[in-house]
Amino acid sequence: MWSDVNADPPRCAGSGTQAAPAPPLADGFPHGRAICPACFAFVTLEGGELAEHDSWRGDISRDEADQRREWMNTHGW
Repeated sequence: MWSDVNADPPRCAGSGTQAAPAPPLADGFPHGRAICPACFAFVTLEGGELAEHDSWRGDISRDEADQRREWMNTHGW
């Protein structure tokens, strides 16, 4: 059984990492966000660093998942 005692903390270790905006698709996705090297989430930048965020657990919508897939197929990781 899974136990919270052994679980990783929800806060991603990539929070606060220096980053640059990811290259955009034609529709602007990911809209100035950078990809986190630890969890592969698209994260807002604050002063050139990844904002504090929880580890990526999946896209928030079907549209976001479709755009993410297109971005990964176009730019890779």
